[in-house]
Amino acid sequence: MRFENLSIVVPVYNAEKHINNILINLAKIPDVAVIMVDDGSNDDTVFKIEQFISNNRLLKWRLIKPGHRGASGARNVGISEVKTKYVMFVDADDEIDIDAFLNLENLLYKDFDFLSIGQVHVNEFTDNLSDEYRKTLIFSMLGLKSFEKLDSINTKLSCPGPVSKVYSVDMLNEHSIHFPEEVVHGEDLLFNAAVVSKAKSIMFSSESIYLYYNNVESVSKAIRYDVVKNHFNFMDILLSICECNELISQKDKSAIKLICEINDNTALILQNSKATMIPFYTSDANFRLVKRRKIIHLLLLKCGMKSIIKKIVLNNRNAHYETSNSLREVQRY
Repeated sequence: MRFENLSIVVPVYNAEKHINNILINLAKIPDVAVIMVDDGSNDDTVFKIEQFISNNRLLKWRLIKPGHRGASGARNVGISEVKTKYVMFVDADDEIDIDAFLNLENLLYKDFDFLSIGQVHVNEFTDNLSDEYRKTLIFSMLGLKSFEKLDSINTKLSCPGPVSKVYSVDMLNEHSIHFPEEVVHGEDLLFNAAVVSKAKSIMFSSESIYLYYNNVESVSKAIRYDVVKNHFNFMDILLSICECNELISQKDKSAIKLICEINDNTALILQNSKATMIPFYTSDANFRLVKRRKIIHLLLLKCGMKSIIKKIVLNNRNAHYETSNSLREVQRY
């Protein structure tokens, strides 16, 4: 089994605690190129990577040290260094199910722009992407409903992030698709939205290859980015992607704005319950596209019931993690 068509980009930052796991894990994939991009670590991450590459004589592995640019910047640097036909992304504290991954070998000798991998999928290849289908995939990433009539069985990606996916490097370069470094939260969704808007062919695989580790200890950590600035940067880029490709109507645009206003106002409350809310513009929104629980959040937000919103969100998070017997809960994609 050979994976010479594939490069794996791994952004790393102060990952000494778990870095050996992913290094050993990826070394089991034959002939794959691995690009480790250090984002300015100040622990032993770099030393451990250099030692591992040297000791195991991994000639197709590289460590790049561009300095601190954030996860998006690190991934963009990685993309610029790729020499293979396809690229995928893995986070430093996650792992690949190698046995399942090896089943993808034959797919990587086929031609496609984008491959989404996960147990939510049915195996499928489509090279006739309608605007309605592109919009449906983007709406699913945003948590919006879609009522389009589609031929495809697969109406959502395996997850909104860049993991558990394979991208054509030529397609990314042709359309200058990159991770927006001015967006701290939601940048990976924007990357996938840009890919979906430009891809000429998409392949889906039902394999479950990606082990995503949630750090239970970090669930209640504070939101440390500028939510308002991030909101408007995110909205500008997302609407530009959709409008430039003529994927949405005015009512669709209003629904997108509304769901983002609900999500980001909720984040604002979690960050600082006394913060000034982002204004809601609901006059022409298509509420049919918004899921019921988000409508409830909207009503609570507009009534100023910040403490109730905060309690609901934190209770939902705690309920999800309270049954975990480990500090690192795994989720499969």
